[in-house]
Amino acid sequence: MNKVLKMLGICAPLVFLAVCACFLFVNPSSNKPASLSTMGIVTAMLVLPSLLVLYGVLTERKRLVRIGAIWVLPYGMYAGLASIPSIWNIFALCIVCYWIAALAKK
Repeated sequence: MNKVLKMLGICAPLVFLAVCACFLFVNPSSNKPASLSTMGIVTAMLVLPSLLVLYGVLTERKRLVRIGAIWVLPYGMYAGLASIPSIWNIFALCIVCYWIAALAKK
C-alpha cells in the first residue's frame, strides 16, 4: 500500500474515533449525556467498524477495510449528513477516506 494511502487509512479511523468520543461524551449540540442505548448503538455501528478499518490498514488486509467501510456506511453517513454544516460532517469525510483506502490499488 502506498505510504500516503496508508497514512490516510490510519488517520481517518483515528479522527472518526475522536469524533465518536466527542459525540458520546462532550456533545456540543446537547446538554444531556448520551444514554446507554445510544452508546451501544454508536459503539456497534461506528466505533467497532472504525477499529476494524484501522486494523485492516495496519495489517494491509483490504478485505477488512472494505468490510468496515460497508459496515459503517449507513449510520456514519446519517450522522455525517443529518445536519450541514456541523462538526459531525467529519463522519462523512472519514467514510470517503475509508473508501479511498479500501479501493486503492496495490
